[in-house]
Amino acid sequence: MYNRIHLLNKELKFLSSTDVVIAFFMRQVKYTYTFIHLLRDTVSMLTLLFSILSIPSYAVPPRNNPKVEDHFAELEEEVVLRFFDAITGRPLSNAKVIFEGHRAYTDSMGSVRFQMPEDLPAGDYRTIASISKEGYISSELPITFMAGSLWHNRFSVSPHLQSEKYRIVVDWGKKPRDLDAHLLKKNAENQDVYHISFHDMHRHEDNAWLDIDDKNGEGPETITIKNLDTSANYRYFIHDYSNKKSERSTDLSKSRAHVTIYDARGLVRSFSVPYDEKGIIWEVFQIQQGQIIPVNKLRNTP
Repeated sequence: MYNRIHLLNKELKFLSSTDVVIAFFMRQVKYTYTFIHLLRDTVSMLTLLFSILSIPSYAVPPRNNPKVEDHFAELEEEVVLRFFDAITGRPLSNAKVIFEGHRAYTDSMGSVRFQMPEDLPAGDYRTIASISKEGYISSELPITFMAGSLWHNRFSVSPHLQSEKYRIVVDWGKKPRDLDAHLLKKNAENQDVYHISFHDMHRHEDNAWLDIDDKNGEGPETITIKNLDTSANYRYFIHDYSNKKSERSTDLSKSRAHVTIYDARGLVRSFSVPYDEKGIIWEVFQIQQGQIIPVNKLRNTP
């Protein structure tokens, strides 16, 4: 370093004073330019680092985050379907699923991937997914696309039922966190027999009960009726408990909630919540003389 500076000073002795000034200036410019570049690169690297650290969690698909993974799957022109046990809420693994002519098996998380259907219309597109697994009711579940996007992808499948049983299951999205299923029974004289909900999960005279009560969003919430009384009237509705004090709420209608009804034959009927309407009560259906009567309306009073 010393020799280099000494040599440089020696060489400068043979230059004019103007040249010395110019050389000195150019030398400073060179070092200043290098310093500025170094500073700029350092700032750029720090900016990039902080921007990565500050990216919101939903912008990067973390592992084992089903909601994020499902959204990113659609960007890759794939569809993720998820299946669960209607009684326990646990993922349904190793189940065979057929969708749009393609077959696959669910993984340990109950999920399965397919290619997105081609040429989806701008409006609604409805199709089915067939699922089968030993010990469970083989079912053809409705799959709905809206504006090219999968409307809901969570489905709870019922274990086998005896011939006299009904099982009613509601699944929904992350919000609202707490939707409550209610089943009311009146006898032939229109007298109240029972009201099954999270308030009263016990078995009743015809062995009807709430199998599972979900308070964290998505479901399932399941009610089973054994020995259906064909002389009685039943009423099934969903209450948005999370918004129980907000009658103007549209969260229930935007929850992507859907109800499936099973008997020993399989899937009997399914309902999807009316979209973008106010109301905290979803009146889904009634059973009169053993027949399912659709209602499918939102209101604010039970």
